[in-house]
Amino acid sequence: MKPTTPVRFIRVFHRWSGVLLIFIVGIKIVTGLNAAGQILMLPRAGSHSLHLSASLDVPLLFLFYFHSLYGLFKIFQSKIQKKVMIFWCTNAVGILLFIWSVLVIYLI
Repeated sequence: MKPTTPVRFIRVFHRWSGVLLIFIVGIKIVTGLNAAGQILMLPRAGSHSLHLSASLDVPLLFLFYFHSLYGLFKIFQSKIQKKVMIFWCTNAVGILLFIWSVLVIYLI
């Protein structure tokens, strides 16, 4: 049986978001250790500002929410036949969690 478009999108997104999450979390770990003085790879001030930067945090939050929700979708897709409805529900939950997180962290 040929997968529908949302299922194909989730397969591709889930693979690439996993790779990006590994990369971004690695940067956060290295800059955090460097800012704390545990390792010295970059200037401390530069690594501290990069570690606390919204340009890393916002994509990290976005990828975290959608990667985890699409992972749950992949787990439940074999059990439930209404895949398109679940796809849009996971997107709605992901968007709401993402917007709430960015508002709480950066604007409130």
